[in-house]
Amino acid sequence: MAGVALGGLLHELRQMRVTLGLRSDATVSGVVEEADDAMNTTLSEVTMRPSNGATAVEYSLLYVRGRQVLWLQVPDEVDIMRTLQQRDLRGQRSLRTFRTHKRQDKKRQLRGAGAHAAPGRGPGGCPPARVSALLPAPPPRPLT
Repeated sequence: MAGVALGGLLHELRQMRVTLGLRSDATVSGVVEEADDAMNTTLSEVTMRPSNGATAVEYSLLYVRGRQVLWLQVPDEVDIMRTLQQRDLRGQRSLRTFRTHKRQDKKRQLRGAGAHAAPGRGPGGCPPARVSALLPAPPPRPLT
């Protein structure tokens, strides 16, 4: 849950300058253009400082995968708790809707699969058709 909260926080920091610590021990500073709940982030006006002390590299645009992010440095003017609470209030309805749809999908899945069907099988517990059964048989091999 903490990853979702931090991803949500990063999403709320659009158009602000942040610093991300990466798994490679490099640091990336830039303006957040886009971010999602998985912390996949697009930054502009980026400065990347490698961990080995090499000179910093500048990019106009950089995409960082969320799983590469170890830490996030938030600007001092941002109240983290208030930002997360506002995001939670806005997202409650969509989360409720998501849970309802998830429950309905589960009911549909159970209804169509028969009472005692094994998971991953079609309606009534029948195994799904194999692709090889749909392909034409290979030509016979000549006898040697």
